[in-house]
Amino acid sequence: MPLKIVADKAKNPPGYGFESLLVRKDLHDQGKIKTLADFKGRKIAISAAGNSEDFLVDHALRKAGLTIHDVDPVYLGFPQHIAAFTNGGHRREPHGRAEHHVDPQGR
Repeated sequence: MPLKIVADKAKNPPGYGFESLLVRKDLHDQGKIKTLADFKGRKIAISAAGNSEDFLVDHALRKAGLTIHDVDPVYLGFPQHIAAFTNGGHRREPHGRAEHHVDPQGR
């Protein structure tokens, strides 16, 4: 039986991973978050402590000289991310739609 893959979950262009750090439009437009370093002291939503997303956020922050301990991680299930992102409850969302992205490579 021939197998054909027509789509996948994500894409990995050279120098980038499949995860994005999404930033609320108002924070981007006000110039409050333009780089990873700007997340220092801010809330970041993560779906669960110790999962791959938690590791990837810490890894990205390290590229800006920070760690997960320099931000305020808020552990929320994915359904709660939408409400928190919409009402300003956190600054970063790992999945879904947003109008501005911060480069997780620190560029």
